[in-house]
Amino acid sequence: MAEVIDPLDLLQNGPDNERVFETSTIVYTDGCDRYVLRTSRHCDDKPLEVLTGLLPGLLAAAQEKVADKERQVAPGDVNGPPVLINPDEAFPEFHAGLYTLAPDLCNRRDLYPKYLSLVHHGTPFQKILHSSFLSELTVLEELHKMGGHPNIVKYHGVIVERGRMVGLVLSKMKETVHERCKEASAAGCSHQPRPLDVAKVVQEVEGALAFLHNLKDGAGQKRPYCHNDVHPGNVMLTQDDTAVLVNLNSCQRLGTRLIKEMKIGWSEGGRRSAVQSDRAGLAKVEAFMRETFKGTL
Repeated sequence: MAEVIDPLDLLQNGPDNERVFETSTIVYTDGCDRYVLRTSRHCDDKPLEVLTGLLPGLLAAAQEKVADKERQVAPGDVNGPPVLINPDEAFPEFHAGLYTLAPDLCNRRDLYPKYLSLVHHGTPFQKILHSSFLSELTVLEELHKMGGHPNIVKYHGVIVERGRMVGLVLSKMKETVHERCKEASAAGCSHQPRPLDVAKVVQEVEGALAFLHNLKDGAGQKRPYCHNDVHPGNVMLTQDDTAVLVNLNSCQRLGTRLIKEMKIGWSEGGRRSAVQSDRAGLAKVEAFMRETFKGTL
């Protein structure tokens, strides 16, 4: 049975510089195969199970357009038929000596699969996603071999299909700081929001960043990393509100040119991996949390 795994709405700037919907891209699986379908219908705001229910209708409509000789739609066109993804082109090859094989995810609710996104398949941006996936994998493997850090997401290995690495397996956590703050803001005056120890969260993220900034190689030489994308969506909370730094796909060696851009509004906007970017991001996260919970601190 076909199942949607990754949707994305493409937005463009309108005449008044507002964001206007243009098209949606849906990545879905059917058996062991993955496909990309582009449609003019909004998709990103719908749950995956709802999109899976809509998928047969979208595919049937695409086939009708193929049958219409006047439409001239090709696979990958908007409202056209889907494109079958070649796994040898889309996913990196697995090497047992280099990478850790993840455990079976069956009945493991404590684990979270993070798949290499294919929503930009066939575009230049997909190469950036591919590179950032390998970059994150390299960092996670290195930290894994060192024993990790309690405030950096725990890595359990890669998901392998037909000899190709399609995703990472990480420890699953409760919520992001952004989600916690959004819940508190929505509570308003109706009821007291769940409290959050902001100072503790900041201290724990500082510890994670200091660990990255002071890493050394096997010879004792300093080989620091910087996270480069510290914002409320990349700090998660466990059941007991321990802060955990996640999304290491921008984490690179100090001074190296960044593969992908940092989140707008949460960094200093530099193009190289830098300690000051991490510090600036954390300062903004702290201010964001303190503003949200100012009545409860």
